[in-house]
Amino acid sequence: NPGLYLLTKAVLLPLFYGPLRLRRIGHRQIPRRGATIVVCNHVSFVDALIIGAAIRPRRAYLMAKSELFRSKGLAWWMSRCGAFPVQRATADRESIRTARQILEAGHCLVLFPEGGVTRTGVMRPGFPGSGALALLPDVTVIPAVIWNTQMLRGPVRVRFGAPIPMQD
Repeated sequence: NPGLYLLTKAVLLPLFYGPLRLRRIGHRQIPRRGATIVVCNHVSFVDALIIGAAIRPRRAYLMAKSELFRSKGLAWWMSRCGAFPVQRATADRESIRTARQILEAGHCLVLFPEGGVTRTGVMRPGFPGSGALALLPDVTVIPAVIWNTQMLRGPVRVRFGAPIPMQD
């Protein structure tokens, strides 16, 4: 739903760039078009919103844990803003199929390979689904790191790295 997406951006961007002092570093690494996967660490429940704002002007689609879709209101809003559920720690074929369709259409997909928020600051091993998606033909993989979102005080930083070559 483009209207709801734009409304959400209009509400959230001033919060992120104002009180949270969001700064994005390396955002020019993100291709303007074409199938792109952004893989990021996950340290706070707001990371998906922050990374979505940092990726602009591209629109990001997000794979989100299925537990978030239990609330009808939240599920309605998330699905219309580009999120879709995944059953973590399983071979969720439907979510992989959806992710493939997003990439085949040339869109940008954000993944948190750890599968959930880590409170220690040390990345946990990732689930293999993101690696399988990264091996699809003509997909650009961009690493990202986000920090200072845990306490919602800022300054929040998102750094994008150079594309990771996946040929070998």
